[in-house]
Amino acid sequence: IEIAYPPASSVIRGTFVFAGSLKDDKGVKSVTASITNTATKQTYPANEVILGENNTWSVLVNNYSEENADYVNYWQLPDGKYELGVYATDNAGHKSGTTTRTFEIDNTAPVTVLTSPGRTSTYTAYGSTFSVEGTIADEHTVDSLAVTIYDENGNVLDSTAESPYTETSVQTAGGTSVSLLKFSEKPVTTVQ
Repeated sequence: IEIAYPPASSVIRGTFVFAGSLKDDKGVKSVTASITNTATKQTYPANEVILGENNTWSVLVNNYSEENADYVNYWQLPDGKYELGVYATDNAGHKSGTTTRTFEIDNTAPVTVLTSPGRTSTYTAYGSTFSVEGTIADEHTVDSLAVTIYDENGNVLDSTAESPYTETSVQTAGGTSVSLLKFSEKPVTTVQ
């Protein structure tokens, strides 16, 4: 039995699929999966593994439920590092060795704090110039940071809702400060 997806050490959020291939000269009767937190050694129940066509298998991992009291923020697996183990049982009752793959769950959004500006009233001949500054904290690289600028009535300026000012691949391990600079053609009074 082999694990083809996702790649080893993937950082994943939400419900996702583990999948792979298998083969046996007598035919495979079932595949069993187990999930273990590598830091705490706590095990979690795995969903039923589905056998597909062409000697494939798949299993859904990290269930979501608003009713399950054992779940953390509605997710089966709390943030952390895990190992999925799978083994196959053939029609003769023989079990394969266990194949494993490590992965990490990150269902928690980054913490973002906007520190500057709160309000600006200094205008130039070309409009108001201001710097947007803040801090981001997360255990992983943030894929993108988008800043949308509003006027004092909550209206989006310069069509930023369709194409926000964006910074990508922000390294945040241990917390980081990020500055984005925008020069506006019209006066801006409030940033939310």
